[in-house]
Amino acid sequence: MDTVRAKVIYHCYHGYPPSLRAASAHLRRPLAAPRPGTDLTGRLFLAGVGSDGEEVYTLARRGSGEIASRALAGIAAAFGVPEGGLALVDASRWRSPDEAVTAARQALRRTALPRPQPQDEVWPKLVYVCYGSAHSSIVAANLHLGRLPLHRQALPDEVLAAPHFDELPHSRVGTLLDMGQDVWGHRIYALGLGPCREALGRGVKDLVESLGAPPGSLVLVDALSGSHPRTRVGGFLSRRLGLVRVGRPLAASGILADYGRFTALVERVLRDLDPGRSI
Repeated sequence: MDTVRAKVIYHCYHGYPPSLRAASAHLRRPLAAPRPGTDLTGRLFLAGVGSDGEEVYTLARRGSGEIASRALAGIAAAFGVPEGGLALVDASRWRSPDEAVTAARQALRRTALPRPQPQDEVWPKLVYVCYGSAHSSIVAANLHLGRLPLHRQALPDEVLAAPHFDELPHSRVGTLLDMGQDVWGHRIYALGLGPCREALGRGVKDLVESLGAPPGSLVLVDALSGSHPRTRVGGFLSRRLGLVRVGRPLAASGILADYGRFTALVERVLRDLDPGRSI
């Protein structure tokens, strides 16, 4: 079986000093800080290879470390990384670099991972991205999968009944939701990346590339851009404050007011997947 190295990713806000110190302790050698003005936001930086053959990375993130860890772990699992093959450590949570390294070594129980093989499934995997994977990305994914109408305006009850609509708690933002398989065999996902989806999206792509997946094997689609204010307010009431009876219908009304944007987005995605396909 073709394999790639197991991975440790130390991450923190801005990427250093905590993650850089942890990576230095892991590799047992000093690592230089980025030059002033260097912007590595959202990028995985390969610091070196550990004593057991594991690749050690640093990640300069924005936003929540919990969201970053959940998102990267979900993407890794979707690409076949087995349990114990990836250690994600928020280096800023530990009192010392050595404690962060201990946490990483406890999480990492493999030295090699199977490389994703293109003959095993239909590529690319497609991920619709929004803030919390409760509304915009869920609607787009359900449109892609034919669970919501693509060529007419949806009814309120159809949006409210769409799988996973307004379900994911705010505490679970960053969870990758497997929405299903489309008629051509592509796996379709929804993913909330919080307020820093552009930066974290770069880290997601870097991770997939580091796994040795075929070029173009992951497509991220921003489903949040231009979302209706009623969707945002309704989502806050429902997912943050627990006012589901008020928030959920309000979020759905915002989706319906913006429905044409969602259908245009999904139609464009379907054409890009294969211009010759009938939508």
